[in-house]
Amino acid sequence: MASTTSKTIMLDGIPYHTTYALPAPTTSQPDPNSAPLVVLIHALMASSAMYDSTTHALLSTSHRVLLYDHIGHGSSPAPPHQDTLFSFDHMTHHLHRLISNYTSSPPHVVIGCSMGGVLAVRYAILYPAPKYIMALGVPGFTALEEAKDAWSKRIEQFRADVKEGNDTLAVATAERWLPGNEERSRAARAKALNMTRRCSLKGYIVCADAIRQYDYTDQLSNVKAKVMIVIGERDTAVGSVNRLSHAAERIPGSQFVLMQGVGHLPPVHDEQRFEDLMMRFLKT
Repeated sequence: MASTTSKTIMLDGIPYHTTYALPAPTTSQPDPNSAPLVVLIHALMASSAMYDSTTHALLSTSHRVLLYDHIGHGSSPAPPHQDTLFSFDHMTHHLHRLISNYTSSPPHVVIGCSMGGVLAVRYAILYPAPKYIMALGVPGFTALEEAKDAWSKRIEQFRADVKEGNDTLAVATAERWLPGNEERSRAARAKALNMTRRCSLKGYIVCADAIRQYDYTDQLSNVKAKVMIVIGERDTAVGSVNRLSHAAERIPGSQFVLMQGVGHLPPVHDEQRFEDLMMRFLKT
């Protein structure tokens, strides 16, 4: 039987809620602690809950899974100081320390979505241990100049929502992420809304500020992992698909997948199809 442990880990005064899941022992994998480790990193304003189905799929195929909530997201409290400033490198170093709290072995796979996808690739640059990286819905490997004003407007909307007791940004984000009239799209938006409503203003600001100040384009050739970049065909949050495809070409041997009928969160928008894609990739 699979087992799950959840705990809060303090790093530099920042509390992170983590979940560590072990698969059930099998004849071929009798010691769950030696199973391949997969780390899952969620998108801004989402939470680790976006990987509920993904986690089940990984456990059923004898993988260990580590999930955590970004600062001020999901079950991780808001940052204790109003002036908390983080870069993606700070977040990547914290990710490495979170992994070290559970295991001394390197992760076999790191999967991230949106800002989590950028962090997954950055992790592979700084800590060249993973065999596989999946970067989903990445906005690019350098901060988009044209998006910086949009982040400022979203922060102002969030501030207004907190002041007025509204959830305008939470609703708009879920709708932007997961467009479509199918039942799966409506169900995905409902799940996403449960996550976006739990994000704190402070946590949102910390992560949004980090999104506006990074550039890893010239370091992509240093990635040694097998990389798959997945963009949803309905994703309006990533800018130019051609630009992302060309950026992916800087990573040696990387694969670029345009997933039809899917928006910004593939593991939520079409769970089964994403998990099939993931499992095929992890067997390469």
